[in-house]
Amino acid sequence: MLETLDLSAMGHNSTPYIHAVAEALKLAFADRERYYGDAKEGGVPLRELLAPAYLRERAKLIRMDRAASEQPAAGDPWRGDGVAGAPPRRAGEAGAPVAADGTTHIAAIDRDGNMICLTPSGGVFRKSVFAPELGCTLSTRSEMFVLEEGHQNALTPGRRPRTTLVSYLICEGGVPTMTIGCPGGDDQAQADLQLVLNVLLFGMNPQQAVEAPRFSTQTLVNSFYPRVYKPGQLNVEPGIPERTRAELRALGHSVTEIGACGIGAVVTHRDPKTGVLSAGADPRRPTYALAW
Repeated sequence: MLETLDLSAMGHNSTPYIHAVAEALKLAFADRERYYGDAKEGGVPLRELLAPAYLRERAKLIRMDRAASEQPAAGDPWRGDGVAGAPPRRAGEAGAPVAADGTTHIAAIDRDGNMICLTPSGGVFRKSVFAPELGCTLSTRSEMFVLEEGHQNALTPGRRPRTTLVSYLICEGGVPTMTIGCPGGDDQAQADLQLVLNVLLFGMNPQQAVEAPRFSTQTLVNSFYPRVYKPGQLNVEPGIPERTRAELRALGHSVTEIGACGIGAVVTHRDPKTGVLSAGADPRRPTYALAW
């Protein structure tokens, strides 16, 4: 969707840029809520959802003069239509946000250019159940199931829940050059998107990319129980200036300052020509870049 817009001309973290990215995320999360679940069970139209023609139709729904005040309707990827007739599913409710702890991100590159990145999570949250007979905590990821019969992500025996865990390996010219990851629940994919744009579109180095102020839309049904839904809310970090916030409010966003939109981001890079390795560590919580 964002490829249909000239984000570079808008300028990094400008009002039009934040608005456009947030509105595209709303559309993507609407499709996630409708279609995402355990892919091995079938019925998740990933190829159709990622089809350029479908995404162009979805992108046409982005209004640069007004923010969507509610979660948009999901599209119909089989028809390639940007809007589906079915109303959006909003099983969430108002409530306190889930404590953003427990998840971490780890990445490593060696001298030969081998890369790995992973985002482990789900067994060390404060709400995790400890099983003395096993000597370990049990994963909390089952709370991401939807208790709604017929939903693609419905609680079903033998099925895995949809999760927020994502890690990125970027290749340039077929050669792996970069990894990106950032914990943070539903802010995770949003932070990662901004990190990708920071390095690929705006040419930032890894440390600049992770330190740049971030934002996240809350116009989605939260993945964690009780699946909080906060339509219209746009969270911004302290580094987003007040003038930009005022302009975003004028577009219809309910702007709320939050300490961090994704915490513990790590970006690594290997220059394919020189072999020089670099990494950026997020100052939003204890995070480290090490070399030896």
